[in-house]
Amino acid sequence: MRRQQNRRAPESIQVALERRSQQAEEIQAADSEVLRNAVRQALSELPAEERLSTQDALLLALSSTGINIGHHLLVLGIPARTAEELTAPEMAALIRYVRINEPQGMDKLIPVLSAIPTLRIEQPPSSRFSNRAA
Repeated sequence: MRRQQNRRAPESIQVALERRSQQAEEIQAADSEVLRNAVRQALSELPAEERLSTQDALLLALSSTGINIGHHLLVLGIPARTAEELTAPEMAALIRYVRINEPQGMDKLIPVLSAIPTLRIEQPPSSRFSNRAA
């Protein structure tokens, strides 16, 4: 009986790893507007404490790449000076801006974003079939 329990635990870990991997691929492929909307929605759905810790992790990931977060916030017109002052839409706008202007920062953001349990990347219906051959 104990052996069955041990066998199931790695399966659930495997499923979680596959989900994160798939989520990472969806984030990488997502349009900047789609990503911004998904991040805004996901952060809005998190409890306040979890949202703040997620935002801290995102900002830490960005700063580890050498990106000047304060400069980007200023360019975006976001007056926040701390992670606690950032709203979900502001954080999403920052991620969109990084996606467009500092794409190398996405390599560090994707693992943090894919760990957000409420993040769902939904491509608009018209873009789902854009890769189909004519």
